[in-house]
Amino acid sequence: MQISFIKDLATVRDPRSEFTFLNYLQKHGRLVQFANLGTFLPTRLEFEDYMRWCASSFDDVVAYGQEAVSILPEKTNPKNGKVESFVVQSRNIKTGDITSRRSRHVVIAVGGKPKIPPPFPDSDHRVLHSSAYCTSVPKILKDPSESYHIAVVGSGQSAAEIFHDLQNRFPNSSTKLIIRDTALRPSDDSPL
Repeated sequence: MQISFIKDLATVRDPRSEFTFLNYLQKHGRLVQFANLGTFLPTRLEFEDYMRWCASSFDDVVAYGQEAVSILPEKTNPKNGKVESFVVQSRNIKTGDITSRRSRHVVIAVGGKPKIPPPFPDSDHRVLHSSAYCTSVPKILKDPSESYHIAVVGSGQSAAEIFHDLQNRFPNSSTKLIIRDTALRPSDDSPL
C-alpha cells in the first residue's frame, strides 16, 4: 500500500487504542520485523488481515454476511404519526435464514457501487471491476501456466497492483495495462 499505517482505524483519533495497526503487529509478534523493514507502508494483505482482526472484536454486535430484505415500521406514535421503532429483516447469504431485529434508529450506509463504464459489457463474466478481482480471477483464469490475453484498464494504484499481480501469477500470459493519460496516477497523498 502507499498509505501510512498511521492512517489506520484508530491512531489519528486515539494512538493508545487497542485497534491501532501497531497493536495488531505487536499482538501477532510482528512489530519488530515491521519496524525493521525500512518502510512504514504495510502490504495490502497484511492491512486486510489487520482489518479482519479489528472486525473480529465486534462479532457479538455485528451480523456479517447479511443482505437487508426489508425495513418496516413497527410502532407508530398515534398522535403525530412518527415511526418510533422499526423491524429490520436480513437474510444470511450462506444459509438463507431470515432474521428480524428491532431498532429505534436505522442508518442506511451501503457504500459505493462498482460501475463498469460503457462501452465495456457489464454482463460478461470476463469483464471485472477491481472490487471483484480477488474472488473472480481464480474462477476465470484457472491455470497459471496458460497463455491468456489480459487487459487491465485504469491508471490508479489498484490497476497497477492488479497488473503486477497478473504478471506474477500468469507469467506466460500477455498482460497489457491501458491508461488514458501518459503515466500512472500517484496514490492519494492527502493528509487523511
